[in-house]
Amino acid sequence: MKLFRVEPIGRETDEVESLTSYVIRLAKAHGVTVGRLLDELKSEYSREYPNWQDNCVTKADPAGLVEFVRPVDSAAEILAIVEHFTGVSGLRATTFQALREACYRSVGLFHNHVRWWPECLREDHELCLTPYLRLYWSLKEIKHCHKHGVPLITRCASCYRRQNSTSRRGGIHRCHKCRATLFEQNMHEELSSGSQFDDYRDLRELTEFVSSHADIVFENGAARRLLQAIFDEVWQLEEEREFWKVLPTEQSLMISYSDKKLTMKLLRRIAFRLGISLPGLLAGEVQCWTAQLDPRWLKNLPANLNPGKRRKKHDRKAVLERLRGYLEECDPDSPPPLAEVAKAIGISTGGMEYMFPVISQEIKADFQEWRIQERERKRVEAYAAGLEYLASDRQPKSRKDALRTIRAETGLPKNVLREQIAKCFLEST
Repeated sequence: MKLFRVEPIGRETDEVESLTSYVIRLAKAHGVTVGRLLDELKSEYSREYPNWQDNCVTKADPAGLVEFVRPVDSAAEILAIVEHFTGVSGLRATTFQALREACYRSVGLFHNHVRWWPECLREDHELCLTPYLRLYWSLKEIKHCHKHGVPLITRCASCYRRQNSTSRRGGIHRCHKCRATLFEQNMHEELSSGSQFDDYRDLRELTEFVSSHADIVFENGAARRLLQAIFDEVWQLEEEREFWKVLPTEQSLMISYSDKKLTMKLLRRIAFRLGISLPGLLAGEVQCWTAQLDPRWLKNLPANLNPGKRRKKHDRKAVLERLRGYLEECDPDSPPPLAEVAKAIGISTGGMEYMFPVISQEIKADFQEWRIQERERKRVEAYAAGLEYLASDRQPKSRKDALRTIRAETGLPKNVLREQIAKCFLEST
């Protein structure tokens, strides 16, 4: 089986199409949904290569459309299958698979939903071009269009639906649910403070780099080795003092000697401070850095790259006193969840578990036991109410009427009532 040879849009530019967008267009060209297309391709691939799933981690089963562009196993497996049946090579350039071997923590790098700029899609449509989703739109830090100044959105302006579903059919510029165009700004979505273009220029440079080098693989530890080489050169030049004005001492030592994984935000911050390109840093290219250190390079980081505020330290004894006081006031017949306890005494849930692991386990166990008892109590109460309804003189009797009547009287959850009412009606026949 061969698919139509659909070419990705914007190769070797920072406006390159994402694999998510490419697969949506491919499905549209064949008149099927994205989910149906992937199922058919996997089925046909299994016939050609019966044992291919033995070597797969996810069996090419992504969690959603947004996962297609990420440096994960499911995206790599989909990529291989789509390239096989389309005959189009170099589709890695429509993803961030280049980061797959780098082993850097990409927490907060990717957004959890399909996003688009309405004005860009409208512009594509009005110029008789194919509307498509840009790869860099999947990066969480990028929030506003550098051309039109409008924020990226995740919901249809007409029906307020997200566009993550693999059941979508048709063009990218239309909502998969209500079929309205996605050219309008959604006024219901919260407009975050706008990122200026300079704030994410490095991310667009990274996008252009992976788009232009489809086979590039950023090696694990390449950035760390480059930074260590820079540190060595600085020490040989005896310019550590000037260098540490640019990059703090603690940060330098952590990068050099710690085995802790570096986050993408930290690498972006370092690249900005040292005046080197983010792709060059990730690739470990020595020529991307010059040894000319000048304190004037030390300028304020963009707001989105600033380190987060350090959390204040807590006095363990004072927290323990507040905890004991709060637990003494709690109703033993209705124990609170751990999150509620932590909030009441002014610390995070993680902090609570770290400082008082035994007490935290007891609180969680008590709350879990109470939840089980509550579920059973509600079932018993719903069952008794169902029997009482059947024994009443109310006519005509039906499950729908029983649900409406008992819920109004007891306020029990619908799912519990439906289950127990069905049980009562079944036993009465």
